[in-house]
Amino acid sequence: MTRKSSTTFVFAIIAVFPLVAALHSFPRLSTRLFIGSSPATGAPSREFNFHGEYGLYIKQLENEIEVNWITRKEDSGYLQIFGGGSLLYDHTTTKSRAHSVRFNRNRLNQYVLKYGGIENPEDRHTTTLYLNDKLKRSPATFNHVDSIFVVGDVHGKFDELTQLLMNANLINSSLRWVGRRAHLVLLGDLFDRGPDVTRVLWFLYDLDVQARQQGGFVHIVLGNHEIMTFVNDLRFLSEKERLVASWHRTAYAKMFDIHESVLGQWLASKPGIIKINDILFAHGGVVPNYAYYSIQAFNDSLFSYMHEPVFAHLLDDPIDTTRFSPALWKNRLDFFFSPISPFWFRGYVESDTLEKYLDAVLKRFDAQLHVVAHTPVETIKKFYNGKVIATDLQNAATEMLLLVRHEKKRHKRFKNDLYGKISEL
Repeated sequence: MTRKSSTTFVFAIIAVFPLVAALHSFPRLSTRLFIGSSPATGAPSREFNFHGEYGLYIKQLENEIEVNWITRKEDSGYLQIFGGGSLLYDHTTTKSRAHSVRFNRNRLNQYVLKYGGIENPEDRHTTTLYLNDKLKRSPATFNHVDSIFVVGDVHGKFDELTQLLMNANLINSSLRWVGRRAHLVLLGDLFDRGPDVTRVLWFLYDLDVQARQQGGFVHIVLGNHEIMTFVNDLRFLSEKERLVASWHRTAYAKMFDIHESVLGQWLASKPGIIKINDILFAHGGVVPNYAYYSIQAFNDSLFSYMHEPVFAHLLDDPIDTTRFSPALWKNRLDFFFSPISPFWFRGYVESDTLEKYLDAVLKRFDAQLHVVAHTPVETIKKFYNGKVIATDLQNAATEMLLLVRHEKKRHKRFKNDLYGKISEL
């Protein structure tokens, strides 16, 4: 990729000074300006999967859980709910492709769901739900981690992601965590473009818990496409994922509603910036404007702002000033959609003139390296004399960064490809 000149990136240099003023002077712009490719269109090129976790949608209501699933063909559905080692509920549904059952929730924090189609022995699935304290917000700062694996934008590519993790010996053929104390970082943009976003999310939802049980960790760092889905900006949604919502007779964004959806609540508990050892991670990149936050303060603000009523209306045009303060709306719009926010910034990959700003950020967070995604590169690549590593690939989820800690707190740097080949970066 040809890097852009300092003239092209005048906006970035202006944007980072003064630190706070720029954050509050950003005009309202369409997010269409910040994304480089077109939404997926046209007929599907292969047969899509909708069964099991490919099409599973679960809502957590005040006193009930609602489970929605799709069978491989028109069939009578079944749902069994286990908790505390006992069968709690056993339901069947009438013949259809899409099925929905609600059951009363008790005080258990974990349920095992067995569901599918009655007539088809290949349509049998199991999903574990972790509720309440099992999904508390994750810490965002970690030390003394020996092995860190990093995946950039995934964009719904389930098969590639699981092959990548399997060949790195992080999961086994049953898709169970075997990475022991390793840390896996997914740098956002799990949503959009690809066909299997819902399956990717349920896979990571369970892997998150499995890794912690073995002393490892799966970090989900939110990206711009997570934010876009939360606020119902679906221009880059694949046709297959749109069909999942259609089967369930709901809006796609409702499947990931941060107040009711199990997956939405889980995602909303995730950070936007993390630090492991002396490495700073963010989807787009952190600029000095956002360095006045501590990591904890940024993530606290992220969580709080997503749960404000105005969040769901950030892209309303015009904004309803009888319901929301224009100043509050503008501040939150800047936080989530400014081109210099950690969700959207591209400058560290597209420009070679921002080193003093990068150095200021690294010094502020006592970091030696900044790992980012968001801006596509052909292969995982270093910038700024190795102080930035870009992980978002033009062919998503086909390589993974590996950082191995060794003496003097430095990290050896490698990349793993889809077939398990490791090469030094």
